[in-house]
Amino acid sequence: MYSDDEWVEFSPPDTGLIPGEEVVWSRRSGMTAWVMLSGGCCIVFSPWVLLFIYTFSGPLLGNVVLAIVGIGILLTIIEFINSRRTKYYLTTRRIVEVRGGLIHAQIQLESFQGVGINDYLTLKSTYREGGDYFYEARIRDPSSGKVLRLTGLDEDGKEIISKLGVGQIWIEPNKWDVPSFELGYFTDAGYQKRGYALEASIRSLKFLFEDLKAHKVSIITQDINERSWKLAERLGFKKEAHFRESHIKDKKRWGMLYYGMLKNEYRKTIKD
Repeated sequence: MYSDDEWVEFSPPDTGLIPGEEVVWSRRSGMTAWVMLSGGCCIVFSPWVLLFIYTFSGPLLGNVVLAIVGIGILLTIIEFINSRRTKYYLTTRRIVEVRGGLIHAQIQLESFQGVGINDYLTLKSTYREGGDYFYEARIRDPSSGKVLRLTGLDEDGKEIISKLGVGQIWIEPNKWDVPSFELGYFTDAGYQKRGYALEASIRSLKFLFEDLKAHKVSIITQDINERSWKLAERLGFKKEAHFRESHIKDKKRWGMLYYGMLKNEYRKTIKD
C-alpha cells in the first residue's frame, strides 16, 4: 500500500505508483479565476489608480495603496508558479495532487464507496478562454473530510472527474510466484443495482485467469457490506475466513470477510 502522508515523491511511471496501479488521466493545474481577475486588474488599472491617489490624496495614502498592489501582484506570481508546479493524477487507486514532484494531497477512490456523488463532488465553471470553458472541482474525502481542489480543468477533465463516483474496480498483485491477486470494487450509491460491478468483475476475472494466468484471486470485504460479499458469492468465490468485530470506527464495530477463487474453480459461466 501507499503512504497517506503528504510530500512523498510521486513521478509516474518511475516513482510513486504501487504494484498494479496505473495512471488513467493526468493534467497540469490551471490558475483560479479570482487570481486571474485580480492579477489582471492589478496590472491594468493599478498605474492609473496610483497616479490618481498620489495626485489628489498625497504620498501617504499612495504608499499604502502601492503596498497593497505590490502584495496583490506578488500573490498572483506565487499562485502562477504553484499552478505551473502542480499536476493532477487519476490512477486506478486514487486521485493525487502533486506539487513539485511531491504529493500534496490524495484521496483513495475506495473512500467514495457507498457515498452519493453529490455528497463529495462539486463542479463549477470558472472562466472562458477562446471559446472553451474551464472548470474547478472540489472533491471532499468522505473518510477525513479534507477537500482536494482541482483548477483549470478542460471539458475532458471535467467529464472524467464527474464520473469518479460511478464506480471503480482494481487489481492488486499479492504474490507473483503463486501467482495470486486481490480484486476490489465499489459502485456509487446512485449507480447500484445496475449490474456494473458484476460485469466489471467478470471481465477482470477473465483477464486475471486467462491473460495473467492467476492461480488464485481473493476478495476482502467488510461483513457489514452485504452487497459486496453477496457479489463475491454470486461470482463463485468461496468464503475462507471471517474475522468478526476486528475493526471499530465511531463506536461501530465490524469484521472482515475473506473470499478466494482458485484457477480450477473459475467457472465456465464466467469464462463465457
